Amino acid sequence: MTAVAAVPTAHLLLLLPRLVFVRQYGGVFIYPADAKSPDGKLRLLYEAAPMAFLIHHAGGKSTTGKEDILDVIPTGIHQRVPVYMGSPEDVADFEAVSTKLANSV
Repeated sequence: MTAVAAVPTAHLLLLLPRLVFVRQYGGVFIYPADAKSPDGKLRLLYEAAPMAFLIHHAGGKSTTGKEDILDVIPTGIHQRVPVYMGSPEDVADFEAVSTKLANSV
């Protein structure tokens, strides 16, 4: 998936009012960092933050895996971040599992 496709994919989460689909069926939109892109692939200012804003106001949660995307202070116009967003419960479950895995390594 290209970064351009991320916004329409996240928009699918918002087609039903207030994340009814995500809340009812669950799910997390994930665009993680990897070995090739250790800082993530989505640009904070014009990909990750706008999607996070919409998800937040629809009752969801978005994170970089370390902090809320809306709390990230930009260090550059093209700064990239990993993205995890969806229903608050599913994102919290994801954070718990990722923390547990990080501590076991």
